[in-house]
Amino acid sequence: MLGVKCLGGGILLTVCFWYCRKKAEYGRSLAVRLDAWITLLTYVRSQISCFGRPLQDILLSASPLLLQSLDIDIESLQPLREYCRSDAGLLSGCGGECLLSLADELGTVWREEQVERLDYYLGEMQRAQKAYNNKLSEQLRLRYVMSVCGTLGVMLLIW
Repeated sequence: MLGVKCLGGGILLTVCFWYCRKKAEYGRSLAVRLDAWITLLTYVRSQISCFGRPLQDILLSASPLLLQSLDIDIESLQPLREYCRSDAGLLSGCGGECLLSLADELGTVWREEQVERLDYYLGEMQRAQKAYNNKLSEQLRLRYVMSVCGTLGVMLLIW
C-alpha cells in the first residue's frame, strides 16, 4: 500500500513539474518575442529617422533571424501592421496594446511624427518588458513552490 501511495505522489509531483515547465517555456517564449519586437521596432525607427525608407524596404533589409523569430514572411508582402495586429493578442498585457496602437499608425503619418510615436511606443514596450520579466520570475518561483507544497499536502491527506 505504501508503494502505491509513493507512486501516486511521484506521478502527481511529475505532472506538477511538467505543467510548471511548460508554463515557464511559454512565458519565456513571450518574453523573447517581446524582445524581438522591441529590437525590430528600434531598427525600423532608426531606418525611418536616418534614411526615410518605406517600411517594406526596411523589412527587406532587416535581419532574417529577427524576422524569423517573429514569423514575418517577407515574400508574402503582408504589411508590418498585420503582423503587429496578430501579435497584439498574443502579447496582451505585456506590450500588446502598444503593438495594436502602432499597427494603426505605421506608415500613415509624416516621418517626424512617426519617429516620435515609435519613440513613445518603444518606451512603453520596454517598461512593459521589465514589468513582464519581473512578473514572470515571480510566477515561476510561485508555481514551483506551489506544486511541491500541493503534492506534499495531497500526500499528507492520503497518508
